[in-house]
Amino acid sequence: MDPNSVTAQEKIALKKFRANISDVLETLSEYDAHDLNLIRWIRARDFNLADAEKMLRKSLAWRLENNIEKLRVVEYSDFLLSKLVFTPCGHDKEGALSNTLLNIF
Repeated sequence: MDPNSVTAQEKIALKKFRANISDVLETLSEYDAHDLNLIRWIRARDFNLADAEKMLRKSLAWRLENNIEKLRVVEYSDFLLSKLVFTPCGHDKEGALSNTLLNIF
């Protein structure tokens, strides 16, 4: 099955899932709220929407508790950057560092 295709059954489940999580949808990024990403939660719990919702909410709580969003905008010192085995080579469209792994062997 193509992970980027959506079946009729998944479309129905997605509509119900969106209704179940409507209170947190506005807090999700455009990527996280995208249909294909939300379907991943549904698929991961074999279409058990209650379990998918529980897993999503638990993940969101963990991300909040651990300040995961702040990791995207961490400033790195020149010293640290000089010691890394990868080279920052720019930023992605959301501002996070893009990296290139160096061959150290």
